[in-house]
Amino acid sequence: MAKHINIKKILLFGLAGLGLIFIFCIIFIVFIITRVDNKYTGEELFNAVNIHRKDIGVQELQLDINLCDNLVDRWKSIRDGDAHRSFEDWAAKEGLVEGGVAKNFKLLGEMYVTATTPNNAVAWWVGSPGHKLTLEKPELNVGCAYANDGTGVLIVAEK
Repeated sequence: MAKHINIKKILLFGLAGLGLIFIFCIIFIVFIITRVDNKYTGEELFNAVNIHRKDIGVQELQLDINLCDNLVDRWKSIRDGDAHRSFEDWAAKEGLVEGGVAKNFKLLGEMYVTATTPNNAVAWWVGSPGHKLTLEKPELNVGCAYANDGTGVLIVAEK
């Protein structure tokens, strides 16, 4: 007695198996791409900001080493979920602010972003009205940026 093989069931299981393999491959590729693409530096982020400012006719930011001092610590706070809550505390600790007033600067601000590339970071800021105003503000003329693992922080000021 020969067993009857149902071709439709075999094809259905085969296609389901191929579908699962395809989905796994897509997830794996997306994971690899995002892990590779988000490896940009603060310098690359700073340069992308300046390219944007130049493209819209706004003076490029000059690097200010006072703003760069211990920016890694600020980045770690942001990465750990502290974000804007402690910018004023960090700025005071770094001697950038005294008594709630910026020292040696007329304006002082911070922006942070998580993005896969520096250009995507700038595009995100441009797409957010408040960040766009800060990013493109002509009076801001100095800054510093730090980025790692796809999260960047930009400190900007008017000297």
